[in-house]
Amino acid sequence: MFLAEMTQMVLQNEQYQEITARETVKAIKQVVNRFNVSDPSSIYNYEIQVQTGKESYIFTCTDKNCTDVSNEG
Repeated sequence: MFLAEMTQMVLQNEQYQEITARETVKAIKQVVNRFNVSDPSSIYNYEIQVQTGKESYIFTCTDKNCTDVSNEG
């Protein structure tokens, strides 16, 4: 359920709106990144990948409580 809430935040995010204004979104993928070996339970392991015909954009939580998401990837 958490990834679904993150996906909803991405869809409402200003950075996402800017992406959709200039590119066609082909897919939105929910991902659990297992490469954070220092803290496997970290909220920062959860990602929403937005794939377009040109690039992939990775959105992650901006803080520990995941009050917002940002395209940092």
